[in-house]
Amino acid sequence: YLNTGIPGTGLYDRQRIGGSSSSNSSSSRSHSTTTEISITVGIDDDGNYFIKDNNGHIITDESLLRKIKRTDAYKNKILELSEQFANNKNLETESFVEIYKKSEKVVTEADIKEQLTNLKPQKYTKKDYSGREPDELAIKSDVESEARRNIRSIALWTLKKKRAEYFERVFPEKMQNEINIYNENKSKFIINEELIEKEKNQEYLEAYQSQQMYFQDYINGSKDFVENSIDSFLESMTLPVNFEVSYEYNQENSILKVDLDLPEIEDLPTSKVTTLSSGKVKLKEKTQKEIKEQYLICVTGLAFFFASHLFNMSTNIKELLISAYTQRISKKTGVINDEYVYSVLFTRDKFTEISIENIVPYLAIEDFKHSIDYSKTFELATIDPMEK
Repeated sequence: YLNTGIPGTGLYDRQRIGGSSSSNSSSSRSHSTTTEISITVGIDDDGNYFIKDNNGHIITDESLLRKIKRTDAYKNKILELSEQFANNKNLETESFVEIYKKSEKVVTEADIKEQLTNLKPQKYTKKDYSGREPDELAIKSDVESEARRNIRSIALWTLKKKRAEYFERVFPEKMQNEINIYNENKSKFIINEELIEKEKNQEYLEAYQSQQMYFQDYINGSKDFVENSIDSFLESMTLPVNFEVSYEYNQENSILKVDLDLPEIEDLPTSKVTTLSSGKVKLKEKTQKEIKEQYLICVTGLAFFFASHLFNMSTNIKELLISAYTQRISKKTGVINDEYVYSVLFTRDKFTEISIENIVPYLAIEDFKHSIDYSKTFELATIDPMEK
């Protein structure tokens, strides 16, 4: 018998792979043998499948391997592993190539002004006192019980009168005492709520004024405001590629100039997954043309990604000039130089009209003033960056 366990899934399958198929033959029962083994089916980083025994050793017995591979548990596991492997490999490429799909929707000045108009300070709502008022009937009952406990006499005919006198003396005092306690607690609660109301409303007013000032700064786009916002954005930004950004902001001309140090083409995954008719997968090297096109999509997509986020630093940024460069060995000197490969001047109004998730970045650049030169095989040529 083959006991097939799939690690981490809780799935278990038991199938007969040896011994006699006849249960009526005493001869067969006396000579057949039953073997139970646990196996691990896996796939390595290069797309190679393996079968290990419970000691972690690769199984090489061809007869046993054939029997294992005929089981449904093995076939199902192979399909599961293949799908998982293909998804992971595809995700590696997608995370590199499709960065532009993480772009933000660019807000307009009208959006911010509407938010500013609708902005109102929050108001604190005082709580109602939840303490219970004195219960006259309950207090009466308590005093009557006290009278019965405290007033005792062998002269039974005097008890009713004495207990009534006790009640008349004690009840008003106890009732008034409970009322005083209730009123005192209620008064303290009300005073405390008024203090809380004052403190909270002051906090809400300050928060409102701060938000109001933020929206005004966002519209005006002062140099300090924009540069602080960009620095905070860049410090918190994480991407699956290496990049460097330097910038220069001109408040008066409402333009932001950005130099973008691109990731290198060597960082792009060079293999892809193909699925065979058996359901298994196989790693295949991408062609140089595929690699260069995916790299072109990645680096031009970065322009749209950063433009969307940087336009959202302030509505005063009307134009955004992004010039991107990479490190290459100069054919003239043999020395590694920074060489620009594209420049694009995005305008805010036009940028808000595009649906970034549906574009091909290196084609979408053509809708803006730009400088880029690439061959039919997607080889990026060196250019002179645009000036503004």
